[in-house]
Amino acid sequence: MIIQKIFKPKLSVPGLALVSTLYLTVVQNSAFFKAALTVINKPGHGNLPFETAIYAGLTLLFFLLLSILASILWLI
Repeated sequence: MIIQKIFKPKLSVPGLALVSTLYLTVVQNSAFFKAALTVINKPGHGNLPFETAIYAGLTLLFFLLLSILASILWLI
């Protein structure tokens, strides 16, 4: 009973969309990232900003799509 008062996990719709998005980006797209990073990584080139942009762009795209889908389903 005391533990329940101390630890009350609350996960909102945007929080759940963000967690789902991170899961989709990191775990479910491993083959895509392996293929993309092998093409991008050439010897002598520093592509860390571009690699970060790919991760961030895909994460933001998934978050946008999941947020739209969640808000539509929540309104119905």
